[in-house]
Amino acid sequence: MNRRARLLVAIASTLPLGLGVVICCLLVAAGTAPKGVLSALAIAVVVQGVLTYIRLRRTTPLTRRGRASAENTNP
Repeated sequence: MNRRARLLVAIASTLPLGLGVVICCLLVAAGTAPKGVLSALAIAVVVQGVLTYIRLRRTTPLTRRGRASAENTNP
């Protein structure tokens, strides 16, 4: 997976959490949600970041000649 694809996956996995953070912050500001939600959001952001980093850090296994399997179409 190249760098651009990794970036797109990271953005796509972070977008729902980002929207949830904005909505929860608005609810806390309006007084409809308890302030404990903000500490839970901080934990959720850290966990999501760690999981995304671990998932995107994995690389495709190399096959012969040190190339990724998708690049070995012409031996």
